[in-house]
Amino acid sequence: MNTEYQIIRYSNKYQKALSELYFESYGRKKPLKYFDYRLNSFGRPIAFLMKFRGKLVGFYAIVPVKIKIKNKFYLGGTSFLTMTHPDHSGKGVFLKLAKKSFQEARKRNLKFILGFANANSYPIFIKKLGFIELAPINNLSIKNFNHFNEVKYKKSRIPKNIVKLWNNYDSQHKFPIKLERNYEFLHKKFVEHPVYDYFIFYEKNKFFFIFKKYKKILHIVDFFGIETENLYSTLFGIAKNLAKTNECDTINFWIPKQHNILKLLQNNTKSVPTKSFFIIKPLAPKFIPLISEINNWYYTMTDADIF
Repeated sequence: MNTEYQIIRYSNKYQKALSELYFESYGRKKPLKYFDYRLNSFGRPIAFLMKFRGKLVGFYAIVPVKIKIKNKFYLGGTSFLTMTHPDHSGKGVFLKLAKKSFQEARKRNLKFILGFANANSYPIFIKKLGFIELAPINNLSIKNFNHFNEVKYKKSRIPKNIVKLWNNYDSQHKFPIKLERNYEFLHKKFVEHPVYDYFIFYEKNKFFFIFKKYKKILHIVDFFGIETENLYSTLFGIAKNLAKTNECDTINFWIPKQHNILKLLQNNTKSVPTKSFFIIKPLAPKFIPLISEINNWYYTMTDADIF
């Protein structure tokens, strides 16, 4: 790489330049508060910039995340925002930034890096950076939801003791791997988000549901609760009401293929390809056999930074 390229550690003074690079890279804008939120809300990130003759031309970050593997928590990271200015595409900018970030991740004793790559970055992650693809994501789409009984509910706040409901739900599902869900994480993810608006529903000792509208799609971003006959019928009843009132023609969600919810849905859903690739880079070899199999993971859209 040309010696005029320089890698430097990210700091908040680069937020404006980062916002400009985002527009130059993706052709759309994000407010400054979005970058502040993503890089400062979930713990100390690993983030590096690439400059060329003093101009910001690349960025890559890893944001801390906790993962539960067989009832023990480990610290890892989520891959966040691979950006390269189009004038510098193909010059190894992202590759250099990623390798620098992974060196730092090992120093901090992170056990893995997970991410949801797009079609552009996916080949680099897999072929050059040693990531493993977890596939296929069970992405379910419901076009006809007339058979669900519509349920109206008032929007709620996230309760401080939400982890008790999650732990109960978690104990009923024997997936050995899942990301942490507690009040602090869920509140930051869904209440403090500076760009997206979420529909949050909670009933004590019963359920916790989160939805988001995107164009004419209603995403069921996350759900958990006490497993009864009414849990999932209530979930889809509320989803139907939200889809109707928000003029959505599709309900969409992610869930493992072994989940109990599929028994209720039977033939009412269609599995469709996603535009995201679920990928992971193990930094501790002992975890490779377990975490490289998607059927070992409990996952929903909460686990991806794109929802």
